[in-house]
Amino acid sequence: MNTKKGLFSLIAIAFFTVAQADQVSVEQKESKISVSGTSTVHDWEMSTSLIDGSTQFIRSDDGRVEIAGTKISLKASDLSSGNSGLDKKAYEALKSEKYSTITFVQTAKVAVIENNGEFTATLSGNLTIAGKTKPATVTIKGSSAHDRLKVSGKVPLKMTDFDMEPPRAMMGAIKSGNEVTVNFDTVLK
Repeated sequence: MNTKKGLFSLIAIAFFTVAQADQVSVEQKESKISVSGTSTVHDWEMSTSLIDGSTQFIRSDDGRVEIAGTKISLKASDLSSGNSGLDKKAYEALKSEKYSTITFVQTAKVAVIENNGEFTATLSGNLTIAGKTKPATVTIKGSSAHDRLKVSGKVPLKMTDFDMEPPRAMMGAIKSGNEVTVNFDTVLK
């Protein structure tokens, strides 16, 4: 009998010392990713809420929280500006017929810094756009309320870093700038 109690105690201790992990996923209806840039004529923006993604928030016994396994993806052709001509040029630059998906995959677990109900973290991972994968660092800010996490951030990029040629129109008279900013406001549940 003592052997059973001892074995049960060891199992219980092992069970409760394992870190708790919550897998959360993007709520598409409440989330948005946008890409904004400039051109010789006007600023532009494309966006989508059709985002697939998930991450793990891991709470250790000592109360620390870490983020791991973040994966975000969206179809390049789901980005839309509301202007079919601009969209067509952007899809060509994104090489969307050949490389349909844009992805970010986290490569290392990171600690979350918590302060007054809000948190920040800097994620490292691989960002793939137009078939080219490059290391990327993404700083996020977030808050938690009602079993939901709100996470936002922005990432400046250069199209040429991903072997993309900034779009041109009217025989080169209209040119998009090389620098773009990816903004995201996501809800995870």
